Amino acid sequence: MKFIYFGDKHERVDVPENRTDDYHASVNAKTEEIKSLGKKHNVKAFLQPGDFLDKPKVPYDFIGDLVKRWSTVDIFSTLGSLMLGKLTPEDVAKEFESWTPILGAVGNHELFGESLKSYPKTTLAFLEKIGFMHFPTKEKPFIFTDEEGLRVAVTATSYDIGMDSDERLSDYIIEEKAGDIHIHIVHGYLTNKDMGDMFPHTVLDKIAKKTKADLTISGHDHIGFPLTEVDGKFFVNPGSPVRMKNDKKEMKRRPKVLLIEATKEKGISVKTIYLKSAQVGEDILSREKIEMRDARNAQMEEIKSIVNKAQLKGGTNIKDIIREIAGNKHLDEKTIDEAIDRVSAKMDAIQKVTKPAPDYTIEKVVLENFKSHVYSEFEVSSGLNVFVGESGAGKSSIMSAFDWVFENAGRNPRRLIHHGKDYAKVSLYLSNGYIVSRVVDRKKSGKNGYEVYNPMTAEVEVYNTKSLSLIQELLGYNSLDIDTDKDIPLNFQRQGDGWFFISGNFTPSMRAKVIGSVYQTHFVDAVLKDLEAETKKLNQIEKEKTNQLKATEENIEQYAHLDETKKKLAKLEDIMAKIDELKLNRDKLQSKLVELGHIKEKIDEKEQSLKKLDKVEDAIAKMNEVMARLQQRNALKERSMRLTKMRNEAEVVKASIQKLSSVSQARELFDKIEGLIIERTKLVQRYEVYLLADTKRLDLEKKIDSIEVELKALSKLEKSEELMQKLLLQIEKRKRLSEKVSNLSHIQNEGAKAAEAVKQSTAHLMKTLEEYKKALNSVGSCPVCLSKIDEARIETIVTAHVG
Repeated sequence: MKFIYFGDKHERVDVPENRTDDYHASVNAKTEEIKSLGKKHNVKAFLQPGDFLDKPKVPYDFIGDLVKRWSTVDIFSTLGSLMLGKLTPEDVAKEFESWTPILGAVGNHELFGESLKSYPKTTLAFLEKIGFMHFPTKEKPFIFTDEEGLRVAVTATSYDIGMDSDERLSDYIIEEKAGDIHIHIVHGYLTNKDMGDMFPHTVLDKIAKKTKADLTISGHDHIGFPLTEVDGKFFVNPGSPVRMKNDKKEMKRRPKVLLIEATKEKGISVKTIYLKSAQVGEDILSREKIEMRDARNAQMEEIKSIVNKAQLKGGTNIKDIIREIAGNKHLDEKTIDEAIDRVSAKMDAIQKVTKPAPDYTIEKVVLENFKSHVYSEFEVSSGLNVFVGESGAGKSSIMSAFDWVFENAGRNPRRLIHHGKDYAKVSLYLSNGYIVSRVVDRKKSGKNGYEVYNPMTAEVEVYNTKSLSLIQELLGYNSLDIDTDKDIPLNFQRQGDGWFFISGNFTPSMRAKVIGSVYQTHFVDAVLKDLEAETKKLNQIEKEKTNQLKATEENIEQYAHLDETKKKLAKLEDIMAKIDELKLNRDKLQSKLVELGHIKEKIDEKEQSLKKLDKVEDAIAKMNEVMARLQQRNALKERSMRLTKMRNEAEVVKASIQKLSSVSQARELFDKIEGLIIERTKLVQRYEVYLLADTKRLDLEKKIDSIEVELKALSKLEKSEELMQKLLLQIEKRKRLSEKVSNLSHIQNEGAKAAEAVKQSTAHLMKTLEEYKKALNSVGSCPVCLSKIDEARIETIVTAHVG
């Protein structure tokens, strides 16, 4: 049984900034190589440790392509063929035999706020629901069984807040194996050496002695550590099959996967397979970004000092900030978890997925019947474009045109139509071949939406205004979320807006939210708003409850005498309890008296019975005497039966002895028959030699005839010395042949005599056998083993001897 394991894959739409090659082509090549390895080794499943995706939410078109690329069976095509009748259910079942599942854990990149509670709202949860991926747990392992009955269990532990703390060592430990061989996968930072306080991690030594898993594999760390064996158990992290960072370790690392094999004889073995599709690190990774960051480090020092004053030791992630502040304030873990859970939930509620788009520039803008423009066409170049003109020339209309296309700005788009015209239209010609147009007709029943020319299909696709998100995704339009109902466009700025979000158009609170969004503290602000609302609600409830309590206390005063009454009731309850107890005892005594009466009656009956049993001893003595005589009678009867049986056996033996009187005569006949059989065998052998010689004789006669023909032909030829020599040789051969013929004639005569002797011997043998059969019939038993024989058995014996 075999499995292929690959590390954090980080499937993503965008391209890592440090890659210089065709990133997606490289990733797809690795995917195909991993799939081919699985097919080559006929693996049961692909195993992965989490971070299969790079983000919690991924666009659906990318997911569709991803599922198609990774699937070992084209599910939708196969099911479609089934529905059309091109395939039978048996064909579909056979097709799905080659399906290879993907099993593993959930990684931190696939969760909102790195909280496992957010998993149901992620793209990965959708992939699990459609059966594309599976996530076994320690409580619900996946069990694989081969033809020999070997059971291999696969379990996994997903990432969650607080991972790799000392309290979470159990994430790596398997207390009891679920199969003959157990493989455990964890998305955690397992290392083979102590990293100090640099970051949360778990040292292998802390779990190696405790776990019973045969193989523990971790992800999370893209560099990994080599296969390590402790007490016959294996631990490994082969690292990620893709390289995204540009540090020196990553550039030198060779991406690899693991081939895991489990057998009954050898147990589990792990083999490293380096991916042939992986290119040299220096050829695909650039360190230019690192050098640019180094140049900006000086500018960041002032910001770091401000952060240090806030008692933050490191990290710009809101989760890290919360933990740092909570640690400095010595807050309990429950409070920290609740804070992080609330922030994670708020992130899920207001955070939007970034919509990456292919790189493009706007090459041309066309305005038709839009505001002051009847028809205007502007060629736009990459970089800075400046529109210059007198006031009222339509410069602001151009900016409004962009606003209309990108954000569908304006409550009533028909007001944008030029006076006296029937429609308005703004078209953006993109460098990637797309043409995006926003159009509206004056008639309410007319067009009001978008037209998109798709260069891939050479067709125009029509959308209504509700498809704005799809248009923005095509244009790569994104916004910065600073509240549940407020966002700021990042790649589109309106006329009059200040730069860097710090102009007078932004209130101080909005500026704070913008700056806070960099650290994700706007999510905390949103949570604080919710908490303030909850606090107000609780204060109101507390006020109402306080008033209710005050009213209740006033009502209680009129019942002040109830304490004394309660004491009197308690005494009365004690007295009533004693009375009930006395009544119960009385009923018990009456019941006992009735029972005593019944017992007395039974005693009287027993005494009468005892009087009748005075003569029991005499009866027992007589019974013992009868039993002794009965045993004697049975013993005598058994002896009589044995004597009768012995007499019968003696008669049978006597009869057998009488029949054996003719055995000696039969024995003599048997010896004669054996002699005749030996003689017959010799004659048969001589006859076979004769037949062989006769065959040779016939062959020689044929040769002689042919020689005579040749001699006749030679008589007609001229006499020559050469022919004479040949003739003499032939004559010599003829003499030798004549001698052989003479010998053969003698052998033939001898053979005839032997055949006649065999015939006579056979007749004599048959006669002797008839006599032997009669003798055996008269005896009725075998002369050797003395077992009974009948005519069929005699016939079998005779046939065996005659052969």
